[in-house]
Amino acid sequence: MKATIKNFMGCASAEVEASKIALILGLNGQGKTSTLLPIAAALRGGVPLGLQKTKAGMLVKTGAGAASVMLEEDGSKVEVFWPKCERRSEGVSAPEASDIAVGAVTFPAMADKDKVELLRDILKTDPVKQELCEALADAGLSEKVQEAVWHNIEAEGWDASLDRAKEKGRSLKSQWALIAGETYGEKKAASWFPQGWENDLETTSTEALEADVSLARADLEDKIANQAIGADELARLQEKADGLADAEKKCDDAAGKVTEAQKALKEARAAREKLPKLPNYDLVCPHCGKPVVYQFGKLEAIKQSLSAEEREKLEQQILDADNAVSKAERELNSAKHDFILADSDLQAIKKAKEELKAKQGKTIQPAEVDEARNAVRKAETRLQSFNRYNEALRVHRNILENLAIINVLEPEGIRRRSLEKGLSDFNGRLEYLCYVAGWACVKVDGDMSVSYNDRPFVLCSESEKFRAKVTLQAAIAEYDGSHALVVDAADILDNKGRAGLLKLLAGQSYCSFVGMMAAKPSAAPDLKKLGIGRKYWVEAGNCEEVYNG
Repeated sequence: MKATIKNFMGCASAEVEASKIALILGLNGQGKTSTLLPIAAALRGGVPLGLQKTKAGMLVKTGAGAASVMLEEDGSKVEVFWPKCERRSEGVSAPEASDIAVGAVTFPAMADKDKVELLRDILKTDPVKQELCEALADAGLSEKVQEAVWHNIEAEGWDASLDRAKEKGRSLKSQWALIAGETYGEKKAASWFPQGWENDLETTSTEALEADVSLARADLEDKIANQAIGADELARLQEKADGLADAEKKCDDAAGKVTEAQKALKEARAAREKLPKLPNYDLVCPHCGKPVVYQFGKLEAIKQSLSAEEREKLEQQILDADNAVSKAERELNSAKHDFILADSDLQAIKKAKEELKAKQGKTIQPAEVDEARNAVRKAETRLQSFNRYNEALRVHRNILENLAIINVLEPEGIRRRSLEKGLSDFNGRLEYLCYVAGWACVKVDGDMSVSYNDRPFVLCSESEKFRAKVTLQAAIAEYDGSHALVVDAADILDNKGRAGLLKLLAGQSYCSFVGMMAAKPSAAPDLKKLGIGRKYWVEAGNCEEVYNG
């Protein structure tokens, strides 16, 4: 990989090529870091160290209008221009690297949660379907549930599936609280019984309890129907029933009057129909009042068949006949109304007589009816208690099943076990890198703490911390596919440590850019002669390749 840098902070010009390792040497304040920073920025996106774009002008060397870096590798390249922070790339695989690979983030400084997520991602430790199903089966969950959980994981991922399960758990607990009328608790729910619960309900069924309710209701209805009545009510019914003969006679008389009225109406209508019709004239003369007809364009007088006296007499006869029919209709309607009233009274008396007959001799007392009502209430309460108990038990079991799913999906569940397997391999790689470098062993424990030579990272010396960080940086860059590593301030190591660093980096598939303070170029080995790279000397912002001898 070749890097060409212009006017970036303290670096005026640099062409650095890393066939394996590019070692950047120089005294303090001469531009080593200014040579490494633009390389790191180009590899990770454009703006180094999280600097805001609005302040990118600070990256341009004083007196220059712009700064740039170009990285070239295998026919692909990436360029970054400041202060615009414009990044361009060409080729199928433009050079890039992770934040850890370029030194922008160190693994020991990360939050434990972020460490876990990083290792899961680069080590590909998420459990496969078989591992998940085995864990769920061990928790007592069915194959159907196993398939559903895996389907959610495939569709949404592990964390989203976990959030879904937790939300379901909250919903189920709310359902249980609505059923039981109190806040859910696992121990409480395991021994909860509703008010009115009876021990024998544990061995019955919904069908049996529903049958009990039906029988109790039928018994109540029967007792109500056969309930004995008081003497006053019997006397009232008897008195009403005694009027049956009078009511029947009154109804018969009313029926006779209806028949007579119908006959009278029939006769009145027949008499009316016998009368001749009055001649009907549409027009009369406006002068003499005689009937006329309009024909052939003129009015002609009509010869009348009746004299005025005869017509007047016929009109009176018709009027008298119409009045007779109307009177007969009124009398018939009145007779029918009287008959309806009489018949209604008769039917009421007959009903009272039947009720009297049905009530006489009945022995069910009010207390027995009350007892039947209580039996209905008890049967209904037992059914309700049974249903509440079983519904609460069903929801409780769903909560436990969902909790088992949550425990498996939790980061500390099956994913932790899978991560520990991957972590073992990762620590093996760290051990190998340390062996190559001749350093003490670096290790990441299950709690994500880092140790060097079995000593916690926070208790290590600065040079030991550097060894641990670089070893982790190199290993992670291998796993995440970074194209290059950027390491600065390697001068914290002694000569043996520096030699170990070069051995470690020389064995990697990616190239490395390493910054190191040195009093003179010859203070570092000739990497080109060793066949592992090149070394450069930075002075007053200019970077040039140097050789020993």
